[in-house]
Amino acid sequence: MAAAAPANAAQLTQTYKCTYPLIGERALTVNIDAAIPSEWERNKFTPPFDITASAEADLGTYQGLDLIGANKISGSSKASSTVTAPNFTLPVQVPIAIPELTKPAAPPLKFENLKGETPSLTFSQTGIVNITVDKLDLNITAKRADGSFIVLPPVVPVDSDGNPNTFDVPCVLNPADQNKTLQNINIVDPPPVDTPPTKPTGLAGTPTTDSVALSWTASTDDKGVKGYEVFQDGVKIDTVTGTSKTVTGLTPATAYKFKVKAIDTIDQASPESDEITVTTDDDADTAPPSVPGEPFITSIDDVTPTSIKLQWGASTDNVGVAGYEVRYEGQTKTVGNVTATELTGLTPGGLYEIDVRAFDAAGNFSEYSEAIVLELPTGVDNPPSKVDNLTGAATGETSIELSWDAATDDVFVSGYEVFQNGAKVKEVTTTSTTITGLTAATAYQFKVRAIDAPGLQLGEFSTEITVSTEGPEPDGPPSKPTGLAGTPTKTTVALSWTASTDDKGVAGLRRVPGRREGRHRHRHEQDGHRPHRRHRLQVQGPGQGHDRPDLGLQRRDHVDDAGGHPADEAGRPRRCPDPHHGRAVVDGVHGRRVGLRLRRLQGRREGRHGHRHVEDDHGPHRRHRVQVQGAGEGLHRPDV
Repeated sequence: MAAAAPANAAQLTQTYKCTYPLIGERALTVNIDAAIPSEWERNKFTPPFDITASAEADLGTYQGLDLIGANKISGSSKASSTVTAPNFTLPVQVPIAIPELTKPAAPPLKFENLKGETPSLTFSQTGIVNITVDKLDLNITAKRADGSFIVLPPVVPVDSDGNPNTFDVPCVLNPADQNKTLQNINIVDPPPVDTPPTKPTGLAGTPTTDSVALSWTASTDDKGVKGYEVFQDGVKIDTVTGTSKTVTGLTPATAYKFKVKAIDTIDQASPESDEITVTTDDDADTAPPSVPGEPFITSIDDVTPTSIKLQWGASTDNVGVAGYEVRYEGQTKTVGNVTATELTGLTPGGLYEIDVRAFDAAGNFSEYSEAIVLELPTGVDNPPSKVDNLTGAATGETSIELSWDAATDDVFVSGYEVFQNGAKVKEVTTTSTTITGLTAATAYQFKVRAIDAPGLQLGEFSTEITVSTEGPEPDGPPSKPTGLAGTPTKTTVALSWTASTDDKGVAGLRRVPGRREGRHRHRHEQDGHRPHRRHRLQVQGPGQGHDRPDLGLQRRDHVDDAGGHPADEAGRPRRCPDPHHGRAVVDGVHGRRVGLRLRRLQGRREGRHGHRHVEDDHGPHRRHRVQVQGAGEGLHRPDV
């Protein structure tokens, strides 16, 4: 479709000399109106512009029709134009149709409403584009009054446009130097790119009896949205700057169509929003109230064996809420515009499902609310159930975490009592707790029982469990040395035995204090064994934890008198002056040193008469019993 003529449309009047068959050269005046603008953007295609023309033939042309007996003429013409741009020159032909014309009764012979259109063009450089009209060619068909064709030489049976029996009439400008310019177009750079706003979305309407409140989601634009045009039933009714509009003055119970579009700062329009249809309310109130909130109780005291005190969230209504209907197990209770009531006369121990709906003065009911389900107490307070699945785990050397399954009660479980080693240590309201302040590597016994809501009934204890805290395991003593044997000389006893074992390793040996055989106890020197005396020895192997095992084999060994110590003037044993005594294999026995620490057990003489003796000196020809302990790094000593 060709563009409509702009305000600055081009106009041109030209005179031509046209050469007809038989009658020769005749004058033709042509008036041209073209919808060609005086300015256009670079690199933008023009639309096909409309061309409207009129023409008037001279008197000789009118008389020539009488000469050939023509009553009607029709045909077509081609206007030869030239488009001269800054960077090219283009010849253009514009076809113009000549509708059939009946010869008027008297001159002049005029042709009106001749139509054509230009081709679409584009220009890549700015500057002036000059459009001229240089020539005109006519193709004429003449008919008699009865519609038969008049054939004139040279005749064309069918012209290029498919018209039969036409003859050509070439026309040239006369004078040749008259104005040819139809239009000068100024080619300019396009303005900066500005995209239109985005389409408004989310259009919605809320009706009353005589209005509709519209709202929508805002559009966006690279330069900014200036406003929104609001349309009702296809007609623009307002322009607003926000994203809402209340349309008033409407008719009740009537459907209306609405849509909006955005306008940016340079008046570019967005695509229209999706159209919606909204029907205004009837004069009568038909809108129900909103759904009430779910019923609830605020305290355990709101429930008794025969009653329930309820509350719920309020409803709203376009006119006003008149009241509420409470439904419970096949019964209903109606209250006014309040949000609380008490249901009475209920069955103890019964299970009740309760919901609520609102109503207005017009009798419109809302949907029912979400339901609450309550089980009434029986009136007898039973103790809570036994706590099951008590478990525990150490969380360190001084703490243990306990957990268990929740107990049940006909009223309410208010808490739990936790017992440790038979004594109550805490009371909690949850089903887990942590016991602290414990001893590392120690086992504890735990049990739990529930307390009911009044706090007077106690449930049965859970099964007692034993849980140990984390920590190092206790260090056991080394094993008992075995195979103790001694080889005596005059002044020494060479001992040997089978090694002890320990969970952390044997660190060394200690000698257990010895005793002489016989029943008469006496003091002896610990560091001197007398010759020809018998001694009893024991061995202990201490572990790294210094624990001592039971003593090993005891052995009596007779010491040769040659290596003994002299007695004093009274015949009593004398303390050995040798500082190395007590460091050999057996304290008081001279010989080579070994890498063992020995301790002699307190000795006793054989016989029944006990007497004291010098602790550091064993008398000659006396029998002594000596034991050896293996000292561990922790210095634990076993029983002798």
